[in-house]
Amino acid sequence: MKTKSLLAAMTVSGALAAAWAPSASALMVLDSWQFDTTAAGINSTTTGIGHLNLSGGLATVSQQVDGSGNPFVGAQFSEFGEIFTVSYTQNNVVGAGDSGAPKLFQGALNGGVNADANVRIRFQGLTGQVTSFDAGTGAINYVFNPGSGSITLEATTNGSTYTTLANLALVAPSGGQLNDFAGATGTNGDSTLLSLLLGTGYTSNLFRTSTGLSLDSYVTGANAPGLFINAVTNNHISSPATFAGLCGAGFSTGAICASLEITSDGAADLLRVPEPASLALLAIGLLGLGAVRRRVA
Repeated sequence: MKTKSLLAAMTVSGALAAAWAPSASALMVLDSWQFDTTAAGINSTTTGIGHLNLSGGLATVSQQVDGSGNPFVGAQFSEFGEIFTVSYTQNNVVGAGDSGAPKLFQGALNGGVNADANVRIRFQGLTGQVTSFDAGTGAINYVFNPGSGSITLEATTNGSTYTTLANLALVAPSGGQLNDFAGATGTNGDSTLLSLLLGTGYTSNLFRTSTGLSLDSYVTGANAPGLFINAVTNNHISSPATFAGLCGAGFSTGAICASLEITSDGAADLLRVPEPASLALLAIGLLGLGAVRRRVA
């Protein structure tokens, strides 16, 4: 299997996240992988995928604020929403940098006529907290709580009957920033969400290597937990923050919240933990490098 890059030191932290993924392992971005929805009744296998394209995202955010309507360090937030369209870009270069027009997945629901298959990502109950706020510019930075809420990958060929393909859970590091929390429509920022593929509700053989080898063992087998989707999005305020009153369930007692809507688009890659053999070779290489350095010294 080819890999685009090695994401060094992508450590999955936190008590809950630590139970899901090896905290000391770097993650490999997969190249030219396959997406097989046959087992879900959407009879299609897409090959040679470089990365996923995310568009039409919309999230509703409840953000805890102070008496002046400003976020503050430690302030909680929650959000729910959807990435309405997930398409793909065909792998066309070795390594990162695949380019070209996004393509829609194809499928035949329950043996019907082939049609575009709309793939989406839905999320609800995601939570986190503010890590910094600049009162002068309104810039805000935040992190998501690992394991909070739920994320589902779904698909349909008729626009109404969606089939759940996989469940995911947020792990660290996941978070982002917004240039101005109180900004007008169009104010932008970005976020990164690293999500683990869960064994519960997972569609068999959904992800395959470039040669067609199933990656199920990294979700439900001996190598689990070991398969992730890493999404990077550019975000824009579509409905500016407005005072919403007392926060809902899950917030500190008496907390007050503002509500805003964020639109987003971006890209996502499929990642997995390295195979034991790859880790061994990496370790040998590092030992050799250390020996060379000692000789030079």
